[in-house]
Amino acid sequence: MMIMTAVLAPAWGGEELEFNYESLAPNHPAVRRKHHSPRLRLVPGLGAETVGVPVLSWWRIAGSVGVFILALVAAVTLGALVGISLDPSFGLVPVDYFSYTVLPGDNLWSLAAANVTALPPGEAVAQIMKINHLDAASVLQTGDQLLIPIY
Repeated sequence: MMIMTAVLAPAWGGEELEFNYESLAPNHPAVRRKHHSPRLRLVPGLGAETVGVPVLSWWRIAGSVGVFILALVAAVTLGALVGISLDPSFGLVPVDYFSYTVLPGDNLWSLAAANVTALPPGEAVAQIMKINHLDAASVLQTGDQLLIPIY
């Protein structure tokens, strides 16, 4: 069996070897740093006025986001209050009640639609059921007395 070896480095005879890094790696950071001119700095001239430039920091960003969230919450709250005030049925309290005798063919929906026009029919039915202590299983009989709210 035959083993071959290769010389991986030049023999060193005691003299110092110089490598030309610039030709081997022209984009190496050490080579680039050596050849670049010093960075220019802008200095104020005679009679010039210096102006501070605002620095964007995490605290400033957090403050801006906080102000935005606060404004958003205020807008939603204001919208809810305006929406409530525009709802005609919000806060309506019955002024009085009148007694109604159930006739054949009457149901809560027809009574609500005919007599309680200040509220939507569904809310009017719920109010009539609440005032008269009725539930979903209750059946109206001819001759029953119901209290109907007046708004």
